[in-house]
Amino acid sequence: MSTLEHIIFQPFLWVGEPISAFWLGSATLALIALAMGQVTAKVALAVNGSHLDRHVADAQSYENTYLEMLKQGEAEHRSGVNQLANEAFGKAFFMGIAISAASLWPLFLAAGWIDARFAGIRLPIAGLNTSLSNIAPLIIAYIVFYILFVKMGKMMRKFRTSRADTSGKRGDR
Repeated sequence: MSTLEHIIFQPFLWVGEPISAFWLGSATLALIALAMGQVTAKVALAVNGSHLDRHVADAQSYENTYLEMLKQGEAEHRSGVNQLANEAFGKAFFMGIAISAASLWPLFLAAGWIDARFAGIRLPIAGLNTSLSNIAPLIIAYIVFYILFVKMGKMMRKFRTSRADTSGKRGDR
């Protein structure tokens, strides 16, 4: 076992009961995957953000030109401008998708590691005559952590906005 794998495996050993240990280890791995994915997405946006902004601005510009031509009744050039707008929008759309998808690679890596390390293990669901696959806890934990991450981000933005609004009014309290 490599040093990295030894470190990744530690949360699976923190609890003595096997099913709880598996859920805890999977949740810890999901949290690490989420953090790594968010860092990757931020780096991808930093590297490609100006290109994305340019494509969005181009699409908006072509759309405005098209709408202006529509108002003025210039039918002969509208299809060309519309085609350019669609092309710019497509570039911006798919670049945005690629940047968003960049955040998921650690989840797939973690799922592959769990599936290779715990192949064939199924987690029984109490009271039901069925079980979950070995990657289900990872995916469930990742979704829960992602939802919490998004909600915390919104709360932090709201908090920063409210602090900025009241920062000059401290004497009025």
